[in-house]
Amino acid sequence: MHIGTAGWAIPSRSADRLPGNGSHLERYAQVSASTQTFFNTLCKRINVPLVCEPRHPSWGSPKAEAVLAHYAVARVAADPPPWQGADEPGGARELAYFRWHGRPRMYYSDYPPETLLALQEQVARASDRASDIWIIFDNTVLGCALGNAMSLSELIRAEATSEITSVHPG
Repeated sequence: MHIGTAGWAIPSRSADRLPGNGSHLERYAQVSASTQTFFNTLCKRINVPLVCEPRHPSWGSPKAEAVLAHYAVARVAADPPPWQGADEPGGARELAYFRWHGRPRMYYSDYPPETLLALQEQVARASDRASDIWIIFDNTVLGCALGNAMSLSELIRAEATSEITSVHPG
């Protein structure tokens, strides 16, 4: 049996039940299953690509990268990144997963064309190493995600078409 919680904070009515040192995630982890135990159990039960979107900078460490790679779990490339380097895919190299939340206001902001072009270039770089690429827009509050996804799709198609038309028959 596995019991846990989703949440961003430790409620004051439960705070005294956890160790006092560290961030709320570190404190919670001290009384729950370890990350390795979690991924090991999960990988034994299901056979699907796994992706993790961590928010704490410790997930960008070489140790965390090694754990993710060992269990074939991809780390999300997030925008905006919660720490320096979190905007690049990590963990399992076969899968690159991008989750763009909008900026400057997460979940609300629309991406302007120049930003989508930069994001398209980032995806192109990731395709050099990853055979499976996922791109999810999560700037849904004001309805920006669908338009951004369609615009990015058009940019990627245009790039692919220009690469095909630039090949000269021999």
